[in-house]
Amino acid sequence: MLRLCRTPHHPRLTLRLSPLEPILQISLQRFVTSVGNSHLGTGSWNLLETHRQYQPQVVEDPRLCALLWRDCLAKKTKVGKSFSMLLPPPNITGDLHLGHALTATIQDAICRWQHMKGRDVLWIPGMDHAGLATQMVVERHLFGHTCDRQDSMNPRLQMGREAFVQEVWKWKDSKGSSILAQLNRLGLLLDWSREYFTLSPDHNRAVSEALYRLFKDGLLYRSNSLIFWCCHLRSAISDIEVDHKILTEMTRLSVPGYAEPQPFGYVDVFDYQLAPPHQPFVSKSRKPRSTVPVATTRLETMLADTALAVHPSDTRYAHLIGQSVLHPFCNSRHIPIIADDEHVDPNQGTGVVKVSPGHSMVDWEIATRHGLRAINMLADDGTVNFVGGPQFQGLRRFSARQHLVKRLSELGLYRGRFAVGESAEFLAPVGAVSLPVCSRSGDVIEPLLREQWFVNTDPMADAALRAVQTGQLRISPSFHEPTWCDWLAPEKRRHWCISRQVWWGHRMPAYRVPEKSSDLQSTEYSVVDSGCGRPSAELTSKWVVARSPDEARALMAAKHNCAPEDLPALEQDCDVLDTWFSSGLLPLSALGWPMKAFDCSTFYPLSVT
Repeated sequence: MLRLCRTPHHPRLTLRLSPLEPILQISLQRFVTSVGNSHLGTGSWNLLETHRQYQPQVVEDPRLCALLWRDCLAKKTKVGKSFSMLLPPPNITGDLHLGHALTATIQDAICRWQHMKGRDVLWIPGMDHAGLATQMVVERHLFGHTCDRQDSMNPRLQMGREAFVQEVWKWKDSKGSSILAQLNRLGLLLDWSREYFTLSPDHNRAVSEALYRLFKDGLLYRSNSLIFWCCHLRSAISDIEVDHKILTEMTRLSVPGYAEPQPFGYVDVFDYQLAPPHQPFVSKSRKPRSTVPVATTRLETMLADTALAVHPSDTRYAHLIGQSVLHPFCNSRHIPIIADDEHVDPNQGTGVVKVSPGHSMVDWEIATRHGLRAINMLADDGTVNFVGGPQFQGLRRFSARQHLVKRLSELGLYRGRFAVGESAEFLAPVGAVSLPVCSRSGDVIEPLLREQWFVNTDPMADAALRAVQTGQLRISPSFHEPTWCDWLAPEKRRHWCISRQVWWGHRMPAYRVPEKSSDLQSTEYSVVDSGCGRPSAELTSKWVVARSPDEARALMAAKHNCAPEDLPALEQDCDVLDTWFSSGLLPLSALGWPMKAFDCSTFYPLSVT
């Protein structure tokens, strides 16, 4: 059996060999004797001569494989070009499975084939810190699923950042040992002298260097933008981590933080009162009304409404364009009624669309065209912030939804809750509802307006698009080329949100002078000024990105035209990077970039990616 242990002389794991089985002892002795005779040369040891029958425990034992290949590699003359490849770094979230073994086996066969052709082969192993995924696994490991219950707080927040990160490092040491043992059992042709971990100091230097250069070139910026937000994780997540559940009937789903399953797959219909002076609109029953009906799947976001949109040709509401309605819970807020023929369908819902730009991308686009405000009514944990006023502040979003039903009913403004497919005199049949759900936590995703770090991907997208169009890059099979071009088209591409509000990962090397409390982020923005997804010079100018705290201090002093010692202690951003940012640097960082030992001339670019 193989066991792994740590030695005080080497930080890596070292093989500790238990007493060899008799067959293996004989095989190893014969092999050592064989290769020790120089006149026999490499490969003189023949299994057929030492074993009358096939012995899988001999052929598959990594100790014997390692000796054979180490001797072979040492004596083989290297000819032709080098060959380099990375083992896709397994996440430290758990043990390896059959898929890992299959990938490693295929890569191992490729490496051995290239080596037999005489090429200088480099196959580099490593492990991925897998930021958000590992953080969630460790939370469950430490505290089970207590954080999913109503009366439980997220264990990460109970421990604090420093203590929790220490626990993750303990997890990494444990799972890293298991992963190394599994890889060693496969007897792979890996160069263990170059083993890496994506959260090591060397890789952190590579990440800081890359961000420094991107910031210096104006490709890394800060912006207020609508992003997918997981209230349970209290972090932005990527689009690919969002699953969309299509609900064709009213359905109850479990949501982290709630004791009971919550209902989804319906619309709530309520009325806004027209502000005086007003012209009452005529309903289908031909009775004049001084209210405007609105249908919504997210009633709680009405606290952040800044407009109602109607189709200009809808005879029910066209005469109301230019008027306004009163917000029932924010008396000082008059909500304008605007015309929009791009996103309003008179045959959907009530024909009136509530516009809350701080909580919907479609609403943001409407607000951009009409110069509306964007209001954020949710805190990071999914509770209503002070925008909700004393009646709703502090309530969790779905609890606030039910409380709004009660309060609107008391005011005589609530018309009812209608499931998918239902209709009424004032409501067209409701279509299927798409519910965004976090693939990691199971929480319902909220589009929220937040300050985040973005990478401008336009130059890279232009180059990638041009490479296919000119034939420099060939996509196989070729019928995928239209998809490639569609993704990278100027009107479709999006800048990359690289910041995450988790604790396990590469911390953003961004620094600023601490802000006063009066300068802290507001909950209300001008859509025109904020520019969703566009660089904000005002927000970006507050920060410097540097490779070290000392360099950050020097850069900030130059920005403020003062001596470094005249500055107060700088504040580092608490956000960490999307794991895929550091993973994207691996072809460079695994070879030593940005240090002087970077094997650019020999092994870069990689032969297989």
